Amino acid sequence: MFSGQSGQITPEVLETLISGLSDEESLSRIISTWALGELAREEPVIIDELIRGLRDENKWVCASSAAVLGELG
Repeated sequence: MFSGQSGQITPEVLETLISGLSDEESLSRIISTWALGELAREEPVIIDELIRGLRDENKWVCASSAAVLGELG
C-alpha cells in the first residue's frame, strides 16, 4: 500500500505523508502521523518529522506524535 513494486517506500508517498503533517485539518495530521510511524523503521528521517508533531497546536496531534514516537522507542 505504501510502497512501489520493489517494496521500497516511494518518494511520492513519503512526500504526501510528510505534507499531510502540515494540513489544515487536524485529522489529516493525525492520520499522516500514524502512517509515517508505520514507515519510520524503514526510513529513519521520518522521526524528525514526527518530532515536529509534538509542537502541533492540536493536543490530539501532539498525543498521536508522542504515542508513535514512544512505540518506536
